[in-house]
Amino acid sequence: SKGGVPNGVPSLISEPISPQKPLCCFPIAGQFEQWLNAAYVQKLGYGETHADFSGENVKQFMSNIKDYQSTVSKYTQNGNNQAYSAVECFIQDFAPTPETDSTKHRMKDKAKNLFKH
Repeated sequence: SKGGVPNGVPSLISEPISPQKPLCCFPIAGQFEQWLNAAYVQKLGYGETHADFSGENVKQFMSNIKDYQSTVSKYTQNGNNQAYSAVECFIQDFAPTPETDSTKHRMKDKAKNLFKH
């Protein structure tokens, strides 16, 4: 496919972006989160957002799709590596050490520095 046509649900937006496909978003009226997500897609230059699902709006999107493809093709993501690294850091920081059989004494200080790794 050349692109995606989601409403504004995060999972429907992220699926086409991961393989670098432009989006033509049609958020559902009254769904603030969908409108916010769709506006962000447009702000990033990954596609367009329209209030009404119509052939004219899809044609407009298709006439600009090369620009959106150029922008979204620069999208990269690090998978879950950042999350895995944070969890690994947490485990290393809070695992019992030979000096103590409890982590309770170190938890407060370590929690403050958890994301400084």
